[in-house]
Amino acid sequence: MSPVSKFNPLPMTMNKKIYAGLLTLLPILLALAGCTQESLRPTDADTTDGSTLTIKVNAPGEDTSLRAVMSQMEDSKDFLVRFKANDKVLLFASQEGKLFPLGEVSFATLSEDGKVGTLSITLPAEIDQSKPIDLVGYSGINQSSFKGPNMVFYDKDHFDENILAPELKGRALALMPASSYNGCRIEDFNAPVIFRLKGIVPAETDMTKVEGDFEHIGAYEVVVLENRSDKPFRDPVTFSEPGTRTKKDYVYNGGFRSGVGTRYPFIDLMTGEVLELSQSSPYQSFLSRPKALAPGETGLYMTWVMPRPDVTQIPELTLAAGSYSSIVTSEGLIPARKGPMKSGIAYIGYGYWDGEHIVALDREKEERKTQYVTITTDIPVGSPITVSAYLDYSSRDAAYVDLNDNNVKDPGEAITKSFGAMEYTVSQPRISFRGAFEDLQLSKQHLTDVEISPVAALYDLDIRNNKLSAGVINKIIDQLPDRSGVKPDDVHHLLLQISGNPGLEEKGVEIDLKKALNKGWSVDVPIVRSDLPQNYMELSGEPPFTLAFSVEADPAERDNVWIDLNGNGTLNEGEKIENFGSTSTNLVKATTNQLIIYGHITSLTVSYGQVKYYWGGSDNVNTEIRHLNFSGTGISACISAMYPKLETLLLADNPMLLLINTKKLPFLSNPAGLKVLDLGNSGSIIRQMNIPYDVPSFDQMTGLTYLNIQGWDWTSEQVDLSKMTKLERLIASGNKLKTIDLSGAKGLKYVELIGNQLTAETINKLLNYLPDRTGKSPGQLFIADNPGSGSGMYSIARSKNWRVDARNSISNHPARRPNMEGEDW
Repeated sequence: MSPVSKFNPLPMTMNKKIYAGLLTLLPILLALAGCTQESLRPTDADTTDGSTLTIKVNAPGEDTSLRAVMSQMEDSKDFLVRFKANDKVLLFASQEGKLFPLGEVSFATLSEDGKVGTLSITLPAEIDQSKPIDLVGYSGINQSSFKGPNMVFYDKDHFDENILAPELKGRALALMPASSYNGCRIEDFNAPVIFRLKGIVPAETDMTKVEGDFEHIGAYEVVVLENRSDKPFRDPVTFSEPGTRTKKDYVYNGGFRSGVGTRYPFIDLMTGEVLELSQSSPYQSFLSRPKALAPGETGLYMTWVMPRPDVTQIPELTLAAGSYSSIVTSEGLIPARKGPMKSGIAYIGYGYWDGEHIVALDREKEERKTQYVTITTDIPVGSPITVSAYLDYSSRDAAYVDLNDNNVKDPGEAITKSFGAMEYTVSQPRISFRGAFEDLQLSKQHLTDVEISPVAALYDLDIRNNKLSAGVINKIIDQLPDRSGVKPDDVHHLLLQISGNPGLEEKGVEIDLKKALNKGWSVDVPIVRSDLPQNYMELSGEPPFTLAFSVEADPAERDNVWIDLNGNGTLNEGEKIENFGSTSTNLVKATTNQLIIYGHITSLTVSYGQVKYYWGGSDNVNTEIRHLNFSGTGISACISAMYPKLETLLLADNPMLLLINTKKLPFLSNPAGLKVLDLGNSGSIIRQMNIPYDVPSFDQMTGLTYLNIQGWDWTSEQVDLSKMTKLERLIASGNKLKTIDLSGAKGLKYVELIGNQLTAETINKLLNYLPDRTGKSPGQLFIADNPGSGSGMYSIARSKNWRVDARNSISNHPARRPNMEGEDW
């Protein structure tokens, strides 16, 4: 496909057009169309004669979530691809290992914007229309010159079938050289694109409703070159590794010697695979003679390359101009980049020609002084703003907090710590953090706007619990640096934290989280799969988050159970849960603090990790949960009211457990089937904070057999458990209870009420409530450290086969921790 740039608008007389975005050797997506279409769109009955096929084809799309715009310089534009009416598409079909060249086809129809066209072809009679076929359409580099040296090879005359690897023999092959297409001016460049349709059965397909999406092959290197001399510049320009002429080991580039001769890289258009094959007639790389660059003119030079998948970094590069016999390499270097080169991405470098030398410009280095993150806050002037930041020690002296946003380092604006919290006084709403800040934490700072410079050094940004709108959040995501290919580590977590902002709740505005994920970032707001049952929990602490847990699921459901560790809504490697059962632990590390376990699990126990909240999910709750155990995890709230099958809820030893928004436990509003509830020794910090709460209502908890409310220190002085007819074990020590009604609890066999405010009269009523256990195992009652403990009529209890411990000196009690199995007497 032939490109045109919007940079100093160039002529648009070529076939297909690419509108170029100019970045500092950093990638932007070329408006990819997504992955190859593997099956047809919905079809109807066959309405053709079975031999004529009409294909609707779409140019590579413009989905902004697939772009990774890393710089927004003044001359930045996006790359787009469009067809022109005189374009042709080279088509192949394959069936059962045999290739059928269908020739070049012009567009039968084409939309005015060049996005959508149709192709009409007649299938060869040799194709069995009752069996599946694969169709491939290619348009781009020299597709019309397949009788010359630079071509698509598809017949035996152009490659040596007898020396192919054994696994390739008998395979349908359509081969294109994978070597560079060097240094064309953008107006002469044909971008190679392809569509693949697999498994079409002509006899079962409506041959008028077949659709394919073109996608890019390989990557693009773009040199933005300015001619600063007084004469025209006529040579092609491309990237090269320092000290070489045109060597580029990070991409497929020409042939190499092996034990059996020279091998050359080819792309199999049928599959996209790169094959390095022996070739009897060596080919040259794709070459062009660009039109001259006039004095004072700036031109874009395009090179098509096929990235090597095993190379994890683009090396330092220089610019090279000229032919193979006469190469001029540049002064200056374009710096190395982490991460492999990716297909569908344009990598941009800058330089100029002075009449004798090419000079490579490190645009990022030149603009490094403009690194900044600018915020707008509602904090009143004169009040403090707190920020935690991380900078490399070598960058600290040059960085500062520009409190008056005047782009000058004034007194009081210096960075005092390489890492940690710093406090500054607000002098105006707009504040800029200038320098190589790699981590900024600005949670709860009343931010209304955030702007990130094109060359910001950020790897982590925490802007939770501010006042950011949906539009501002989307702008932040647009401006995030592209970190795709960079792996998180202990310093660089690649985490964007945006939860708690009102923009996430705005109706009618979608937050483009996928764009952040495509840039290599994790987000603390996950992409939720509404088509799958959800088990949602939020963690506290700092990334990476470690979690150990056990789950159970019915055997038929286990293959569908997985945990989303990065919040991208996609099952990735390492996310499928393999271990099930209460004795089998799963240990995971997550990059996001909001985790979702997908699938119909029946039991969940967290044995290690700091959990803040657990709830069923936003729109597809897993209703199969029967057992939940978050004891000792630090959990604040467990909204379990939506679980109709819940039987066990263990939340002991959680000092932040809160009865939120209501005087009743919100997660106990529908406890019909609940049998075991353990809230023991939880909520202590909440009590110290004087947050109001009340004794929960137990009216509906008629199915409980075990209840632990030890240490809650209720503000109310009475608890009514009279309707708990199935209750067997009760632990309610360490509260302020003056009365407790157990009149209907006829299944009791173990009771702890140590350290309350029960009088002798109340204790005697309680003793009368105790069920008769004559002929059964003895009941056990602990009632020490109450005002009436020494005056109770315990003979009433003993006559019912109860054993009573009412000793008021706690030192006389053996050390014990009551549990669901009761206590040894």
